[in-house]
Amino acid sequence: MYQRPVKDLNHIVIHHSVTSRNRDIDYYIDFIRQLHMEREYSDIGYHYIVRSDGMNVGRSISFNGAHALGEKVRWSPNRKAIGICMIGDYSKEDPSAKLINETAYLVKRLCDKYGIPKNQKCIIGHSDVDYTACPGTNTMKLLYEKLGI
Repeated sequence: MYQRPVKDLNHIVIHHSVTSRNRDIDYYIDFIRQLHMEREYSDIGYHYIVRSDGMNVGRSISFNGAHALGEKVRWSPNRKAIGICMIGDYSKEDPSAKLINETAYLVKRLCDKYGIPKNQKCIIGHSDVDYTACPGTNTMKLLYEKLGI
């Protein structure tokens, strides 16, 4: 893992886990961590993992993430962004209102704490930086509505 200055954080990238939502949060954190470490990441790649019943910390915010390659942008999301993973598969169904609320609350806190502007250029979906359908069809629309941006 590479340490990074938190003053350089300027984006939040939202992901979905493409897993069911039927297990407890510790199961998902352990599952994702194991999957990422099998890919030779040094730890779980996301900084936060969110479910409708709360959120947990993944990788320390002071370290680069391992959540987005940045194929579509000229900056490194892993160095400059906070990675948030919403548990569930939102490619065919929308995240629940409760999950959107939890995620919006976390995003607002992080924006305030790290001085990240609350706009659609700085709070983005994984599909904005890489060629993927993550975080699902309507996730960012619902999150932006909740954030009022």
